[in-house]
Order: sequence, then structure tokens, then C-alpha cells
Amino acid sequence: VFPLPGSVFVHNRLTHSLEVASVGRSMGSLVVDRLLGTQERKIQPLFLEIPTIVSTVCLAHDLGNPPFGHSGEDAIRHFFTHNIHQFKNSLTTAEQLDLTQFEGNANSFRLLSNSFKGRRSGGFGLSYATMSALVKYPWESSMGIEKKKFGFFQADKFIFEQIASATGLINGDRFYRHPLVYLMEAADDICYNIMDLEDAHKLGIISTQRVMELLY
Repeated sequence: VFPLPGSVFVHNRLTHSLEVASVGRSMGSLVVDRLLGTQERKIQPLFLEIPTIVSTVCLAHDLGNPPFGHSGEDAIRHFFTHNIHQFKNSLTTAEQLDLTQFEGNANSFRLLSNSFKGRRSGGFGLSYATMSALVKYPWESSMGIEKKKFGFFQADKFIFEQIASATGLINGDRFYRHPLVYLMEAADDICYNIMDLEDAHKLGIISTQRVMELLY
């Protein structure tokens, strides 16, 4: 992160999401091409929507993160950890964990799966495939203590269970990742790992030769 660099080229949350969506769409297209090339019979028509689904979840993957990213998450966790006694009579233990271990990924799912009051009614209306491909951590906050992150709040658990059931990602009380989650994560990692180098190069902090050495 480069504060106040005086350059329009430095990345922000929006430019990062747009780049990840572009890379994710390309990766989704490569998967479709591979499926078309290896399947003896014609693949299901909905498989052709893979690039669109991956691109969509890439655009939304950071939507629930608060300002200042992980530092913002830490600030929210700190506030509720030190003030949770004020909410103990109105929240279950699991709901308290949602707050003391606040997770931006779970907040993304909440924002996209609920219809909030505003200028437009009805919410985003995304498909089950898109919603399930958004959830990188298909478990609740009670497992977050062990796994560090979680994918949905208690208030949205029923919605997630419906989506997981419809997409075949549930077995008993265990949830599984949607296969397209891995494409979204790969696109995110690719963009995240090179954007600092790109910004540093454009700001003259790292030479072209050094960037080439680091990338190749």
C-alpha cells in the first residue's frame, strides 16, 4: 500500500477487483475450452457460464471487507471482544462469535444474499452457483477459532444451507467448497502477488530489471 503517492496508477480495492475479474474470466474460459476438448460428448450448456460465474465472484470477493482491509477487520473484532458483555443477553454464543471474530468473507455473503432497504428492492438475485462459488470458507464462526476464517454468519446460515443443498455441497452436517472457488482464489492470488511490484515499478521504487528478476 502506497499512501498518497500522487499517481493515478496505484491500485485500490476497485482496480484490484476488476483485474481479478478479468483474470478469473480468462481462467474460466480455459476450463471450458479444456472441457470441450476432452469430453467425448457435448458438455452441459450451463458449463459455458463458468467464465461469467468466476468473473462475477471475483468482482464480489472483497465486497464485504471493511475500510482498511484486514486492519478494519481487526478493529471490529477488537471492539466487540471488549464490549461483547453488552450484547450477551440478546445474542447466542454462536452469534457473539460472529462479531468477536468478524470476517469480511462472511460479510460478502451476507451483503449478496440479503435484500436490504434502499433505493432498489430485491437484492442482487445471483444464482446458486454464483453464491456458492463465492464462499471460500464453507463453515461457521465456531470453527473459525481453529480455521481462522469462516464463510457465513449465523443470521445467514439457513440461506447458505439452502444454497449448499441445491448445489450438492453438503453431506450431513459437513459442507464442501464449490469447485469454482479455486479459480477465484487463483485469480486473486495472481493479481495480488504482482500488483505491489507493478505499483512499485511505476513509482520508480523498483527497476524494470529487478521486476523481471522477481517475476521470471
